[in-house]
Amino acid sequence: MGLIQVAGISETFGQEAYILDQVLEPGLPTSDQFAWGMDTDGDRLLISDPMASPGSQFNAGALHAYRWDAQSSIWASDGYITALSPSPGSRFGWFHAIGQDKVVASERSDCTGACPLLVFQRTGDNSWPYLGQLVQPASVNGGTFGSSISMSGELVAVGGGRIDERECVLIYDLSGGLQPIRTILEPIQDMGSVQLFGSALDLQDEVLLIGAPGDAELGMDAGAAYVHRRDLGGNDEWGLVKKVLPSDGSTGDRFGFSLRTRDGLAAVSAIRKVVSDSTAGQVYVLGRDHGGVENWGELDAILPPAPRNNMEFGRSLEISGVTILVGTPKDLSGKGSVHIHTMTGQHTWSLAQVIEGNEPFERFGNSVRTGGLGFVAAAPWNNAQDFNTGMARSYRLSPAGVVSLDVSGMHVFPNPFTTNFRLIGIPEGASSMEIYDAQGQLVRAIRLHERSVTCEVPWPEGSTGVYSALIRDRSGQWLVRMKLIAQ
Repeated sequence: MGLIQVAGISETFGQEAYILDQVLEPGLPTSDQFAWGMDTDGDRLLISDPMASPGSQFNAGALHAYRWDAQSSIWASDGYITALSPSPGSRFGWFHAIGQDKVVASERSDCTGACPLLVFQRTGDNSWPYLGQLVQPASVNGGTFGSSISMSGELVAVGGGRIDERECVLIYDLSGGLQPIRTILEPIQDMGSVQLFGSALDLQDEVLLIGAPGDAELGMDAGAAYVHRRDLGGNDEWGLVKKVLPSDGSTGDRFGFSLRTRDGLAAVSAIRKVVSDSTAGQVYVLGRDHGGVENWGELDAILPPAPRNNMEFGRSLEISGVTILVGTPKDLSGKGSVHIHTMTGQHTWSLAQVIEGNEPFERFGNSVRTGGLGFVAAAPWNNAQDFNTGMARSYRLSPAGVVSLDVSGMHVFPNPFTTNFRLIGIPEGASSMEIYDAQGQLVRAIRLHERSVTCEVPWPEGSTGVYSALIRDRSGQWLVRMKLIAQ
């Protein structure tokens, strides 16, 4: 099978491929670095906007909530969350997680003391009122509480705190209120703060993966990962299943920098691993029962197809079934990329597709999460709306065959708009644009000129609201949906 890369997207032959489905932009002139981070849970999507300035409070931060509308097959806006009293420079929501109808977010990005985590609960469409806060116990007397957060249902794992210079991870159970702490987990070896224990977390059902990229058992900053399981050692205890070390770990690899687990499969990155004489990074695939029950043995190693120094292959990770998505935002001099690997044999993953960023320095792939009909990837330094405003892009699987149109550069400007807007970056082959209102009713149909990359669209004064623009090619196949905001 051949793989041909095209600017902003890739082509694959003889199999399904991911194509751009929807562009998510903040729609607010106060946004900055929108989509620096993301999280999903079922049909919920949470996108951070840490440099936003709500209420004219510079860099106070905000979170954007979305829900998957299965009928329209789009991510629909479902709320805008801010701190109770937004304050300049706080960067609310820099660290965040979503589970069911609750959101947990950091109050500040630079807290070095006992800063609480804020909890919000959805009570209806676009409504996420403040519920309360999670605080660290008195025994946690240092570190940066809340610098990593992961949720699974009502359970919340929180990293960043320290107990007498030893890093720890705390687990909260929101079903019993906001204060009860189930367990405090500490590294099994006392090596001070060098382990970075808990700097990466992934909590899925009964399993908690903890990254420690500074672990020195195999050499300084070689890294490690810890697997804990609920009820191991007693009811509601989170006993240690295994400390995982890579088979070829060495000094400086930083194994455990990022990690994900789903249904007995895990992916762990070593973002400084030397590959073909380049400090490019590598991803390890683990199987829960490989080599024995709950052994979490090494199945495969995923390497970048074109290793480059400091590309940080695996800075973000996601698992969808047996497909592994590898975000590499520093690839291509900061343009970024997402590498999609599919299982092609027993314990073997092969590269199926590479999707590149759309513009220089946009850091495409800084965060990757499954959801909708495929996955969502972040480009927090994208400049389509303004300098470093940021965007996220949703991708879906296309039918088998060749993906021929590059629609990754297509966007609307301005957005929001009042009397007119421009559709920019139209690829050759795009034929029409249909605009639907919030109820799914067609309100406008526009034919796109074959040789024009820009289309000026007049808009009737007074027609306000949120609309969806659907772009089709000559065959009628829809290429991408974009949100329009008329005000």
